[in-house]
Amino acid sequence: MYRNCIFCSARLGFNDALERFPVGRTLAFDGEKGRLWTVCRRCARWNLAPLEERWEAIEDAERLFRDTRLRVQSENIGIAKLGDGTRLIRVGEALEGEVAAWRYGQAMARRRLQHLSLAAGSVAVTGATFGILLAVTGFHFWALGAFTGSGQALQHWLAERRIMGQVDDGPAAGEVLRWKRVRTGMVEPTVRGDGLVLRIPRTPRPHFLGATAAPPRLPEVVVKGDAALRMITRAMPMANASGARRSTLDDALELLADTPPREYVSNAAEEGFSLAYEQPPERLAFEMALNEESERRAMDGELAALEAMWREAEQIADIADRLPDALNERT
Repeated sequence: MYRNCIFCSARLGFNDALERFPVGRTLAFDGEKGRLWTVCRRCARWNLAPLEERWEAIEDAERLFRDTRLRVQSENIGIAKLGDGTRLIRVGEALEGEVAAWRYGQAMARRRLQHLSLAAGSVAVTGATFGILLAVTGFHFWALGAFTGSGQALQHWLAERRIMGQVDDGPAAGEVLRWKRVRTGMVEPTVRGDGLVLRIPRTPRPHFLGATAAPPRLPEVVVKGDAALRMITRAMPMANASGARRSTLDDALELLADTPPREYVSNAAEEGFSLAYEQPPERLAFEMALNEESERRAMDGELAALEAMWREAEQIADIADRLPDALNERT
């Protein structure tokens, strides 16, 4: 039983409604295809449950969904709220495009709302704080203006420090990679064309005040195979963290309409896919294709990749939890 989101490592929480699958406060299930997901409250991504934990939990979810009166249902999608506050999303028979539009549309709208509200809220709080300082200490008006944008800067700084993974081998083995570094990466195909490579260029090390010499450059990092796939899959929600309008989602779905997810990912890699600098529809389509391909592999019995993603999410959460203690020890 896993506790953290595959994509952002946030805690998924627990529910009291499904005794045989207590992970998550929002669960989605598709009884016909045998899929069960936990929906992350931070990034709104759907985390596919391990195969051995699905079937009985899906039966329980179906029964609870039918028994509850507090539900809304269309032809293909239903939402029910249980007594303990757990939400169930029931996916029925529908065309893949319809399910994708609903599933990713909800996630993109939620991310966009969070992005806009956090930006507005941080600026408001910062402005109020420095307004008090202005009244108490007589700060000049230019100081207030200089700091009103610091809330957005803080939000950006925290996002760039989000851990994407740890390098397993090569010259950079053991290095913890954050979004600030990974976002400069380029997705390319392997030499044999049977997988992905994430190539992160050399960058200068942080230059601290008082340093007398220029800092050495961080070495190039090359991540290959399943490790690259996991890191890229984790990075794409950060690349699309600001969400998307419905028109952008429609454009992304059109890109995927006639191309299987695996082929779309392969074609994008052949052309060289920049994690952060592609156009919004291309970024969103790439995230959707990666996610669908990962789930296809899991449903086809390739559970090792899914298990590795869950274990890595737990590892990254553990690293993040230990970082404050490590910083305190250094100081």
